[in-house]
Amino acid sequence: MPSYGFNAISDRVELAAATGHAIISVDYRLAPEHKFPVPVEEVVYAAQWVYEQAASLGLDSNRIAVAGEGVGDSLAAVVAQQAVSRGTFSIAAQILLCPLTDWARDYASKRAYGESYFLDSALLDYCAGHYLNSGEERMNPLASPLYGVAAGVAPAIVVTAEYDPLRDEGERYSQLLIASGVAVTHMRYAGMIHLFYALTDVFEDGDDVYALINQVLGRLNRGTIDGVEGFSCS
Repeated sequence: MPSYGFNAISDRVELAAATGHAIISVDYRLAPEHKFPVPVEEVVYAAQWVYEQAASLGLDSNRIAVAGEGVGDSLAAVVAQQAVSRGTFSIAAQILLCPLTDWARDYASKRAYGESYFLDSALLDYCAGHYLNSGEERMNPLASPLYGVAAGVAPAIVVTAEYDPLRDEGERYSQLLIASGVAVTHMRYAGMIHLFYALTDVFEDGDDVYALINQVLGRLNRGTIDGVEGFSCS
């Protein structure tokens, strides 16, 4: 079976078991010791390396996907954008689970669900202060992929949760991808919180996320992902 390289994602073992694909977990250096853009530079380097070494790793360089959750999604999305702008490696799919795509703007979902819904806005602000060097970097496309160029990037799975503070910016990124002609499979899960897909013992919808990923990757194997697929809600 074709193999895929993945960036940061919660519960890698479960994803590997659910999809039957190889998972490559990138041990990039973390903030606050290594602030922006160090993590971005290292995940892009890792993607380039996996692409170049795919044959020796038993992988198919034409079927490399990137994936992440939350902040890790911003890195995965940036890798997909950089694959296009650099032209030195390719990404076949991106899997974005409850993605953080915009460090700069406020959103209604942050105001409504930014407290007492597992992921707090205060924590996001704390992370921004330790990851970014200045307020100006919040709109840097390498930090916030919503401000990047999405044309030509790989087809995407975007999962959002109704009660996630990051819901609106994740869906805004889906809209950017669609407007740029990118194939998008988007699911908003009603009644769910951030990271619900990693809590399958509690939330049955988490199993559905892995089934969705497996379905879309299967279509990638068959070469049947093209065009814009739009939005749907669970």
